[in-house]
Amino acid sequence: MFNPLFHTGDDYYDIEVAIRNGHAAYARERLRELIADTTDAEVWYLAALVALNPQEHIHLLEKALALNPNHDRALRALELAEQNNATVSFSDASLLARLRHLFQRDMV
Repeated sequence: MFNPLFHTGDDYYDIEVAIRNGHAAYARERLRELIADTTDAEVWYLAALVALNPQEHIHLLEKALALNPNHDRALRALELAEQNNATVSFSDASLLARLRHLFQRDMV
């Protein structure tokens, strides 16, 4: 699905903008196109941000770290997930709250 609101030509940037603006379904669709044949940890990290449940969130972060053990954002997110022991609600309604917490700043 092409959405000119987010499309800049840089897939990762477009997906992150969609996530930051609360458009998780759009981000998931874009990620499905990229994730199948990638070994890029950033794609797996972005997918973790829009995971539908805590187990999937942790699994995707672990996949990102298996590909790049030094991926800073994935390391921080996994540490946070483990600290919270996966007690955070993973509905689309809580996406912005989770992102604010992960990025430790306010978002649109």
